[in-house]
Amino acid sequence: MKGLNNLAQRFITGIVGAAAIISLMWWHPISLAILFLILAILTHVEYLRVIRPDAQHSTPIHFAANLFTGVFFYGSIVAVAIGNWPLELLSLLLPVTALLFIVELFRRRKDPFRYIGLRLIGLVYIVVPFALLAAIGLQDGSFRPVIPMAILFMVWTDNVFAYFTGRWLGRHKLFELISPKKTWEGAAGGFLFALVCAAIFYHYTDLFPLWQWLVMGALVSITGTLGDLVESLLKRDLDLKDSSGILPGHGGFLDRFDALVMAVPFVYAFLALTT
Repeated sequence: MKGLNNLAQRFITGIVGAAAIISLMWWHPISLAILFLILAILTHVEYLRVIRPDAQHSTPIHFAANLFTGVFFYGSIVAVAIGNWPLELLSLLLPVTALLFIVELFRRRKDPFRYIGLRLIGLVYIVVPFALLAAIGLQDGSFRPVIPMAILFMVWTDNVFAYFTGRWLGRHKLFELISPKKTWEGAAGGFLFALVCAAIFYHYTDLFPLWQWLVMGALVSITGTLGDLVESLLKRDLDLKDSSGILPGHGGFLDRFDALVMAVPFVYAFLALTT
């Protein structure tokens, strides 16, 4: 990809990534669950790397405890949503979380509780939203990949049209202290086309009435934009341009999924209350 400009890199990476994600979502319920688990782990690891560079130098037992905690959080949420686990087994989440505290007894850190806090934030900020996204597609043992796919398409639509509308019409800064390039015009363009995307899914599916699709589109646009700003705040605090350079033109996994992880809990709550 040497010699390609940033926009071309973003386009190629986006097309390849979207094709892979959509294919795995539609292939099988297990592939959908594994897909979002892998994305959760990769994004969480990247978050830990940028928030605490020394986090990568963990002992095997420390790494295993943190990996187990993340996988258990993800797996328990998805399993309960599918209906294979009784709800009472969620009570194990607190004892499993206690592992993060216990393993610190065997480390010689000057600030162990700050490290524990950062790990817990990562679980809530990243792992839980990906688990909820999988749960939406597998609720009650069904296989409805169109719903998480719709959420992803609304996020992507909002991002793309916010970017181009902002470049063409942007005049008024949305949140200049955090993200100087974002504008109200761009946010409005993304919002409008997220609603159009939601209406298209309503037209081609019979899952929800139009008003629910439109509310989903609005939630994705508004909370997704806020999620983007939250990650910009994180990078500004750490003096970073991107969370990593692993995705050409997009930065890292956290850069790519910052809007999604903020939007999914709101959409999940909305669907739980209205369906």
